Amino acid sequence: MTKTELFREELSALLRARNTLLWITTKEEQRAEAVITDAAGDAGYEPVFWDVATGLSDMLGKPIDPTAKDPNALIGRIRQNAKRQVWVLRDYHRWISDAFPASTRGLKSLARALEEQEDPTRLNSVIILSTSSAIPPDLDGVAIPVTFPMPERADMLEALYETLEGLSPNKPSTRKLMEKLKNEAELDKILDAVMGLTVKEASNCWAKSIATKNGDIDPAVLIAEKKRLVQGLGITWVDPNPRGLDAVGGMEETKEWAITRKLAFTKEAREFGLPLPKGLLLVGVPGCGKTMFAKCLATAWGVPLLLVDLGEVKSKWVGESEANLRTLIARAEAIGSCILLFDEIEKMLAGASGESTDGGVAQDALGFILRWMNDKTSPVFVVATANDISKLPPEFLRKGRFDELFFVDLPNLQERVAIVSATLEQYGRDPSMVDPMVIAMATEDFSGAEIAALVPDAMFAAFKEGRDITTEDLLNSARATVPLSKTSKERIQKLREWADSGAARRASRKQTASYKKKGRAIEFG
Repeated sequence: MTKTELFREELSALLRARNTLLWITTKEEQRAEAVITDAAGDAGYEPVFWDVATGLSDMLGKPIDPTAKDPNALIGRIRQNAKRQVWVLRDYHRWISDAFPASTRGLKSLARALEEQEDPTRLNSVIILSTSSAIPPDLDGVAIPVTFPMPERADMLEALYETLEGLSPNKPSTRKLMEKLKNEAELDKILDAVMGLTVKEASNCWAKSIATKNGDIDPAVLIAEKKRLVQGLGITWVDPNPRGLDAVGGMEETKEWAITRKLAFTKEAREFGLPLPKGLLLVGVPGCGKTMFAKCLATAWGVPLLLVDLGEVKSKWVGESEANLRTLIARAEAIGSCILLFDEIEKMLAGASGESTDGGVAQDALGFILRWMNDKTSPVFVVATANDISKLPPEFLRKGRFDELFFVDLPNLQERVAIVSATLEQYGRDPSMVDPMVIAMATEDFSGAEIAALVPDAMFAAFKEGRDITTEDLLNSARATVPLSKTSKERIQKLREWADSGAARRASRKQTASYKKKGRAIEFG
């Protein structure tokens, strides 16, 4: 049974149970209304639709009373109605605020009056159909929130066929496209590319591809359009690192763990009984590759990387709390297999423990995240990063919340050599033109980001003198840098003590190779 079918059953049950005020959140008004109509019929109700522009209409869109546009007068009309009906009010949330006290009070009184109705032929319920998931405080405990599900594969397939019906069957491009879609693999690519979008958004994507690709539906066009459309709701689509885990210097333990967990997403793993991995928490020193690891992991696993925009989400939470986070998660789950990145999550959860100064916003967020991660069955994998362990609530760090916790320390000598070499290659320089080992020895207690920053800094100095960079240029840049480890020595030590207490695994293996100095060069023994 699809989520849409389950929603229909749930809504029908709520109506039969005499729930007189429901709040349905969706951006797919047309699709939602079709399902509401079916659910109302299942429960023995006739649906009636209202909006301020068109007044009252039936389920086919036929006008019933085009003059009935006043939101306050509507309440009285519903109260006096002598039929068994469900009233679907589009965008009525706009009249439920401090600016319209009469509408809010009228709606509360209406819900109570409808509950007291005993005549089964005159039972009425009200559904507020809204794009906003925030139920006003005055209706808390009165309106029952219900979220309309994002479309699933079956919904998208139906929408695709509807799109194809609008094409001219005699055009060569149409015939070619129809032949292409007979191939199951090609059809899967087209459907996969639009998962996570609404039906309307998906239809627009197909139409754009058909218009720009000579009648063809190109998955690359669909994905590019999806990246644009997904922006918002606190989500940013992040391009992964094309080199995959090979781009990560060190962190061998974490990489090995991640490679093993990739197998858990396969069909064979499901048949074996393996649970879907929940997530990974990376705690450590700023600039040591935690976020980069997430970008590389997305490439290694071949899945999209979605960054939770903490600033946008937290601003929206004011007055809306977990409702907006629920919408964000629903979008991610609809996409399917993906990585959801909570970067510097301690900033989001600040205030979740102890005294709160945000009205309980952080506590609501924490509660929802923990419940979702505990119960989730979707292939959404969470990667959370944190720099300051002291700001994370204890319940967030408890064993079992994440599949594993790793501590990412400052890079060791071998890792620093790898970072220097990789950064030189990134800027189009042959690592052999300088001595990476000398630079690595000079940058003890530097973070990976601080080491990488030496290369462009040295390039500026070399460019000024009309030559290429040298080992001495990099050393000069290193000498001019005050690493974070010097200014935050105490904080880093506390992180190490926390990890060594058994709270987290080390992301990197201990350096076992010895090294010796030969002239200016230093090599491993």
